[in-house]
Amino acid sequence: MKPILEIEKLDAGYNSLKVLEDVDMFLDKKEIVAIIGPNGAGKSTVIKAIFGIANQTGGKIVLNGKDISTLKTHELIKEGVCYVNQGRVIFGDLSVKENLEIGTRLEKDKKELNKRLEEVYQRFPILKERAKESAYTLSGGQQQMLALGRALMQKPKVLLLDEPSLGLSPKLQKEIFQIIKDLRDEGISIMIVEQNAKKAIEIADRTYLLENGKVALVGKGKDLLRNKKIKQIYLGGA
Repeated sequence: MKPILEIEKLDAGYNSLKVLEDVDMFLDKKEIVAIIGPNGAGKSTVIKAIFGIANQTGGKIVLNGKDISTLKTHELIKEGVCYVNQGRVIFGDLSVKENLEIGTRLEKDKKELNKRLEEVYQRFPILKERAKESAYTLSGGQQQMLALGRALMQKPKVLLLDEPSLGLSPKLQKEIFQIIKDLRDEGISIMIVEQNAKKAIEIADRTYLLENGKVALVGKGKDLLRNKKIKQIYLGGA
């Protein structure tokens, strides 16, 4: 079976700044792939390049056998690729429900919209409870649920997550990581950039270590937790 997403010889960056060089990665269906590494390694640039935010200067990105390297963001969403960016960007002046509906602006069928909304509410009951409240009144964990919910409103095949646990308490981090695993088990393919290397490796089916814009190491899930380099540098020697 071919991967749902393939990254081949990717070069990417911002304006004249080259961040990634000759990066090869792939994501299988119903799989979590984690990208870890030091600050400035280019982790976020990988998923930003996939979503058309970073400048791709070489290589190609393939989704289900189709080259999507030149597609615009709205075209990628139609293809089933969704991105939840770092910092839980929400529209604080809008209600929780209005934030979720922004994620369905490409869908015109009202019945389908209501169905998707109810599915999100079932997954995140707190969002239904606070549907009419302004999004800025939500806690950090609730805002992350809202950001995920908005992406799920678009019925993604591939979900790109940039630092989903950033700024959350250990308890809320655990909840978010469990949600990510549940989404994988339900059939969504997920690529996650995460500063919490240990937790990312634990939930991932496969993990890429990125250093200086290049893939330095790749391994299957928890096997990497026994890797000497990973333990010393990224897990505090644990």
